[in-house]
Amino acid sequence: MTADRSERRGLWMTMGLIAGLAIAFVWPHEHAAAVVGDRNDKFAVVTAAVDATAFVEGVFVLDFLTGQLRGSVLNPTAGAFAVLYARNVAQDFNVNPNEPGTYAIVSGRTNMNASGGGQPAASCIYVAELTSGKVVAYSFPAGGRGGATLPLTPVDGFQFREASQ
Repeated sequence: MTADRSERRGLWMTMGLIAGLAIAFVWPHEHAAAVVGDRNDKFAVVTAAVDATAFVEGVFVLDFLTGQLRGSVLNPTAGAFAVLYARNVAQDFNVNPNEPGTYAIVSGRTNMNASGGGQPAASCIYVAELTSGKVVAYSFPAGGRGGATLPLTPVDGFQFREASQ
C-alpha cells in the first residue's frame, strides 16, 4: 500500500511538472524593461523607450547650466547614434538665463496619438523646475533620418507649487 501511494505521488508530481511546462511554453512572454537615470549637480541623464516592440531606447541629457535637453537613439543595427533631439527647456520654464535652473527629469511610458509630425515614441520625458514650480511633459518622434535634429515637443504641464521670485 505504501509503494502504491508513493507511485501515485510521483505520477501526480510528474503530471504537474508537465502541465506547468506546457502552460509556461504557451503563455505570452513579457520582457523586463527598466528606465535608468542618474544626475549630479550640473546635469542629469535618463533613458526612454522609443519603440516598445523593438526594445529601442533613447538617452537624454539635461544640462542644468544652460537648460538644454538633448537626446539621441542608438541604432541597434548600425551600432551608432542615429537620431538627435533637442530643446531649450529653460525657455519653457522662464528660467533666468544668467542663473542655472533647479531641474528634475524622468521618463515614462506613454501611448500618445500620432499627429502631423509622425509616430510618437513610446515614452515622454518629464521635466520639473523648482523656481517656476512647473512640470512639463515632452513628446518626441519615434523615427527620423540621421543628421537632422528633431524637436522635443511640449505636450502639457502643470503647476506643482507656486513660482518663487
